[in-house]
Amino acid sequence: MQKNSNKKSGAIISASVIVTIALLFVSIIVLVILGINSLIATWFLLLYIGVILAVIIGVLVSLAQRLKELKNGEAEEAKKY
Repeated sequence: MQKNSNKKSGAIISASVIVTIALLFVSIIVLVILGINSLIATWFLLLYIGVILAVIIGVLVSLAQRLKELKNGEAEEAKKY
């Protein structure tokens, strides 16, 4: 049971680090947008924010799938082969 707990905490920690870094980038970009008057630059930065948010969503979905796999014991099943 201890190994499963370590795997869960590792997955949660890595996802938290990635999401925190991505949110830092998004907050910096928002601050830049507030100081920019150029329409092209604003649209480019909004596109960049969209990409970063897609990464955040992907990481969270991946974390949810990994936790579900660990809960169902699929990692332990794979060790048998």
